[in-house]
Amino acid sequence: MIDIGISDWLTFGMWFLIASIVIFIKNSIWNNPFSRFLFPAFLLKVLGGFAFVMVYHYYYEGGDTSYYFMGSNTLSDILFESPSQYFKLLFSSTTEAEHILRQLNKTIVYAHSDEEWFMVRLISPLTIIGLKSFLGTTFFMSLISLMGSWRLFKLMNKIIPNREKTIFAINFLVPSALFWGSGIMKDTITMVCFFYVICWFYEMLYEKKYSIFRFLSMIILMFIIYKLKAYILLNLFPWIFFTLFLIFLNRSPSLFLKIVSLPFLLIVISITAYFISSFVMENSIEYNSDRFFANMQGFHDWNTYLGGSAYSLGDMEYTIPGIIQKAPQAINVTLFRPYLWEANTSFVLLTGIESSIMLLLTIWTIFKSKFKPIRILLKSPFLTGGLLFCLTFSFAIGLTAYNFGALARFKIPLMGLYLFILLFIISNRNNKNVADENVEIISD
Repeated sequence: MIDIGISDWLTFGMWFLIASIVIFIKNSIWNNPFSRFLFPAFLLKVLGGFAFVMVYHYYYEGGDTSYYFMGSNTLSDILFESPSQYFKLLFSSTTEAEHILRQLNKTIVYAHSDEEWFMVRLISPLTIIGLKSFLGTTFFMSLISLMGSWRLFKLMNKIIPNREKTIFAINFLVPSALFWGSGIMKDTITMVCFFYVICWFYEMLYEKKYSIFRFLSMIILMFIIYKLKAYILLNLFPWIFFTLFLIFLNRSPSLFLKIVSLPFLLIVISITAYFISSFVMENSIEYNSDRFFANMQGFHDWNTYLGGSAYSLGDMEYTIPGIIQKAPQAINVTLFRPYLWEANTSFVLLTGIESSIMLLLTIWTIFKSKFKPIRILLKSPFLTGGLLFCLTFSFAIGLTAYNFGALARFKIPLMGLYLFILLFIISNRNNKNVADENVEIISD
């Protein structure tokens, strides 16, 4: 178990004070309508990271976050003892790392799995500037989380102006996203990368903001997602391709051109999506098609055996048709469960309250849109693709998590997005003549 001593608290307090002063100065000279939201957003993210540390340290007494920190802390020690070996480890595979660590007489628990070892290396610089403090390193993870959520907050305000308070709540007041997306976890990193990718995709698509730097940055962030949680990438590409497809249909000058080019476009998109998905699955051990069904069945059996916060989708055939049949249940469990009567711990109860609110908001949105939410949403190809992401992502994690605790953590990338889609539908339910360009292309 990691020891949180006086040096941790001093480091945390020092960096908190420095960051607060920087934000105060920035707000005093920053002429921006959103400046008043920055400090509250900062406080909430820091609070989320702090709560995450307290819960994992004193309630769970360890866990993944502790192992990530201890591994990166060991790398920090190696940096000061032997810089050449440190940089060699940063670019080493798990097999190479184990050999180097044995030579150095060092042990890193999370150096045996590709995803875990990549995460340890990725946060190593944060551990160094966090002065090898658990609270200090978590503080910088909270800042990174703030950057991603703030980026999405600004994008959402472009799409729907004059709803700043509601959009602020969507991005910074959803409890599960605030808690699970502010600590030293893969979920925080992948969530931030995902937010930046979709924001840059939007800006390239609607605001014509092209640059080599932006394109290369998107590639790097997608690579990080691929290395940590490849299934997010598998659900992101359909969003991108489907959005491009809808934009082509909306902007094509003639009906004849649409009809002629539609089959060709569908074939190109399908082939591209197939090869990208195949590459991700075949080059990722966890999602390798040869082992996928066996891994899934083993994971389901193990969570059922443990009980606790496990859930079930009923009897399942571990084949493609059998899995597809479970799509409605999997989507439902991700978005709207656990139901309140399924809660058996305080944490699951809090998740149940959150899920119940999501369900009530969805029902209310469908009712207020006169049962035509999709028709309204089609005014925005970008958000229509976003809904496709929410559904496929919900299907993927609902099918595999089989534990309400893990599910609450896995679904944080879609929480704010799904709520924003509901807000878009409500905001445009009475506007019959809103075109995609008028809705979405709004200058800074």
